[in-house]
Amino acid sequence: MNKKKWGEYEIAGNQEINKNIYEILLEGENVDIQPGQFVNVRIPNQFLARPFSIADFDKNQIHIVYKVVGRGTETLSKEKVGNNLKVLTGLGNGFDLDEKTTKPVLIGGGTGVAPIYYLARKLLEKGIDPRIILGFRTKEESIYLEKFRSFKNCQIAYESDHLLVTDYLKENNYDYFYACGPKPMLKAISELTEIDGEVSLESRMACGIGQCKCCSTETTEGMKTLCKEGPVLKKRLVKW
Repeated sequence: MNKKKWGEYEIAGNQEINKNIYEILLEGENVDIQPGQFVNVRIPNQFLARPFSIADFDKNQIHIVYKVVGRGTETLSKEKVGNNLKVLTGLGNGFDLDEKTTKPVLIGGGTGVAPIYYLARKLLEKGIDPRIILGFRTKEESIYLEKFRSFKNCQIAYESDHLLVTDYLKENNYDYFYACGPKPMLKAISELTEIDGEVSLESRMACGIGQCKCCSTETTEGMKTLCKEGPVLKKRLVKW
């Protein structure tokens, strides 16, 4: 289990990459971060730290993609390069990189596409070239397309073109799936696919360490806190 640790991170970049969608780069201590994990960030003048999934991690730099949806993210979007933020790392249960799969499919929807990129990169380092399916409502809400084009097999579904990620899943040329995105999308994927897989679930997380229980969810093995025992769960554990 990764050790939870607060650290001081300097903002190395914080720019809008699409309408109301930002990427922030945080530089600090080199820690162990696995795909699917998240960090808690203390935002100035906000009482609770905010959880953010990790889009990429390289040495001592954490990449986070976030959408401005409230007071906290609006404040974060105005933070300047050179400012410092307190960040708690080592949070959550991420994707299983030890799963025995040779033909995985990675599915991301909306801002849930971001952690799929780090996962895809880590799988490629293991010699596994994954199939990738990305879903967005419109082209104007897409993110990371240039980065994903570095992978051989990447398909994109836009709802505005009457396409869903599940339309591409009807081709059964994969043996395992990893998915992150809106809950209705994850439910549809799990019900459509007969193979095993993992889903990253979203929830309101106050403490981020499993103490407040506000992110508790019912599973086939009883109640679990998504911030500690998730956010990634095996498909078979999820009760939709």
